[in-house]
Amino acid sequence: MKRFASWGAGLAVIASIMTGCLKSNNTPPEPFTNIKIMQMAATAPAIDMFMNGQKFNSSALDFGIAPHGYMPFKINQYDVVYKKSGADSLVAELPKLSYDSAKAYTLLLYSKADGTAGATRISDLPPQNAGDSKAYYRFWHLAPGVGEVEVWFGDKRMESGRNLIDNVNSGAFNSFESIDASDYRIQVKKAGTNEVLAVLENISLARYTGFTIYLKGIEGVTGGNKDLAIGITRNF
Repeated sequence: MKRFASWGAGLAVIASIMTGCLKSNNTPPEPFTNIKIMQMAATAPAIDMFMNGQKFNSSALDFGIAPHGYMPFKINQYDVVYKKSGADSLVAELPKLSYDSAKAYTLLLYSKADGTAGATRISDLPPQNAGDSKAYYRFWHLAPGVGEVEVWFGDKRMESGRNLIDNVNSGAFNSFESIDASDYRIQVKKAGTNEVLAVLENISLARYTGFTIYLKGIEGVTGGNKDLAIGITRNF
């Protein structure tokens, strides 16, 4: 949670949508929904984000933001607009949708194959039959310019035939899969080859925790935050 708290400290606190500023010590808390923001559009500029017309951030949201925690928001309907930071240039948008107290959500900004940005909302609920003996994961391919990939946990191939933003088009890729709780070396390889695109070393997946593991960045870019890499964020 420390990483999330540090990231959240740079955001504007909007009293009308974030629950933390709405209550005095004598007021019982209202139910809230949980939202995670992921800025994974490697080909997009730094952005400003607006919810129901109100600016969400106090400083530009750069590529790579993916906090481990969630932020509590009032139960409401929200539309979401992403604009180029400091300008009135539309990058992507989401229509007005209802946000439920029984769910948690990720708002994902991503790059399409043509270099433009898109946005989607994803439900982050654990599997209904989730037990305490397994860890859980899902994988997203968010690296434009990279073709079909495979995902390996140690010497076991866990994902094959994964394509750019296939989770946006198929909800099945947003569901969490069970895996033995353990420490893993995670590799993403070009499909059908031994060519390793990115590696994440010694990742601990504990019992009854759920993670989104994702390929991010742009192939061939080095020395910056847009180099090809595996990211991970905790969901439950």
